[in-house]
Amino acid sequence: MIRTRPLWLSLVMVLALAAAGCGQTGPGTGTPAAAGTPNALPDDGRGATAFAAYPLALAKALQWAPDAQLTQITITRLMEQNLGLPNDLPGWFYMFQVPGSPVEYYIKTVNGAVSGSTEAQPIIVGEAPYKYVAMDVSALKLDSDDALRLFMDNGGQAYLAANPDMLIDYRLIHLDTTPNPVWSIFDATELTAAPLFNVDAVTGGIVKDPYAP
Repeated sequence: MIRTRPLWLSLVMVLALAAAGCGQTGPGTGTPAAAGTPNALPDDGRGATAFAAYPLALAKALQWAPDAQLTQITITRLMEQNLGLPNDLPGWFYMFQVPGSPVEYYIKTVNGAVSGSTEAQPIIVGEAPYKYVAMDVSALKLDSDDALRLFMDNGGQAYLAANPDMLIDYRLIHLDTTPNPVWSIFDATELTAAPLFNVDAVTGGIVKDPYAP
């Protein structure tokens, strides 16, 4: 079971995400990502897409709170580092919240099962310049494998060739500063690095990092 570290978990996460908030590849923002000839995707080690594993996390979250809402799919390696977990089993970290409460509830799934969960109380000095918007997965057009495929078709092949030890990681988030949720692709070998690619999870257009100014 994941141990709860409520006094610093969310602050560390927010600071790390903010530090990784300005990079992208591909054409200009808003440009639809080009879809090339389908090829085998690089193995991200997860065994299931984010949306395929989501029902497991949702069921666990609804046990925690009947009105729990998904507000983020977080960077796995970042969460593992924050929680002191081994990084040899890639999985998905889902963040849930309930309306009107700042408490964050994290659930990790690995290989088709929930491997742990924890509550965290965010600590932010001053008012954050954004708010999380709850996401309805059924309304989104791009799953994690779609985002990865678009990344590969828009600079990812060259990046992977130059960085064969890349650790593929993801973030899905909807801030009130963006019209739709955004998938971001990271190379998690460097946890403070900016995302390599950001794509609108509804339109498929290439966009900037939601955390970027």
